[in-house]
Amino acid sequence: MTAHAQQAASVIRRHGTVGYLLRAVEVAGEFPWEPGSTQMTAYPCRILIGSFRGLELANTLIQVNDVRVLISAEGLQITPETSDVLQLSNMDRTFQILATREAMPAGVPLYYEVHAR
Repeated sequence: MTAHAQQAASVIRRHGTVGYLLRAVEVAGEFPWEPGSTQMTAYPCRILIGSFRGLELANTLIQVNDVRVLISAEGLQITPETSDVLQLSNMDRTFQILATREAMPAGVPLYYEVHAR
């Protein structure tokens, strides 16, 4: 892990909280003729929640209640996708992921910036 990656992970670890990325996973039926089912699989992650600034809200699709979430790439087993749901461990609140952006200088993922509602 590079020094930048360690610093980003340290800031998110120190100021953030534990959360989960919930992803729907298809599970096959017991027999080939039985339809499969969908289960939500939770992937633990370290997150830091922020908000969008006023200038970012003007003339955009970002709404006032939307949040900006930084997800540490350290130890994360999956890459966040718009089909995932973000759940906070200390709240009963979930967020739908609308967009993701990977901060990856020099080919090493540091964190994921997520626009969530």
